[in-house]
Amino acid sequence: MWSRGELKERGMAAFKANYWKCVLVALILAMISSGGGGGGARAGSSFSGVGDYSDNDSQIESDYDTDDDDSMIEEFRDDIDDFRNDPKKIAGVIAVLAFVGVVVIIVMVIAFAITAFLLNPLEIGCRKFFVRNLDDPSTELNCLSGGFDTNYKNVVKVMFLRMLYLFLWFLIPIAGPIISIVKSYEYMMIPYLLADDPNMSREEAFAASKEMMDGQKWNAFVLGLSFIGWYLLSILTCGILAIFYVSPYVASTFAALYETLRYGYNRGAVVDNTYY
Repeated sequence: MWSRGELKERGMAAFKANYWKCVLVALILAMISSGGGGGGARAGSSFSGVGDYSDNDSQIESDYDTDDDDSMIEEFRDDIDDFRNDPKKIAGVIAVLAFVGVVVIIVMVIAFAITAFLLNPLEIGCRKFFVRNLDDPSTELNCLSGGFDTNYKNVVKVMFLRMLYLFLWFLIPIAGPIISIVKSYEYMMIPYLLADDPNMSREEAFAASKEMMDGQKWNAFVLGLSFIGWYLLSILTCGILAIFYVSPYVASTFAALYETLRYGYNRGAVVDNTYY
């Protein structure tokens, strides 16, 4: 059984042996991850006038029971009626909404195409670099083209289906997000498998990743969680530590996990079943 300590030690050694290249490839991986999924903006609203409503009920009623308010409401109703009776205005609004909808669809299609045809194959190349770097500190950056060099169409198809399945799992009511997270660990090894063998079919890649991660999903989750201290320090350094240390360290460690699981614990971190 592998241990976190051994995997992290091996990942660190490989990272340090080829430092600047690891930093660059990890930075590309980080850009791929941020480009493949968007985060929603948090909007906050402050109601500074809440205290104005603490007056007594009679004051509130006097504020709202006025001729001015009645006239404003009546004017608003008149505006709505005018809009309803003006086909040109309705057509204009529909045209604007249609234009916005088309723009959104085009943007989504472009984002999907970039992810499917560029970012996913590039991720394959990055994973290939980190796996090779474990055993060969002289590994060159030409590994990054690994997802484009051999059976490009198959790589695009398998990675697209991985992305699609995770999305569909997420859509399951109530439990969808949790199931999607579990499935993401089940599919975790697919990019590494394709990096080793771009000719691997969809059935073979999904089956192999599932078999490799059987009984390992929780351990892999805890392995990632063990870097939380480094992530917090990265936040304190505005991400600088992540670029030059944490991200390549993590990527190299998970490459060591793949190699260990892939080769039946005969390569890489082979230790007892103690988890550090």
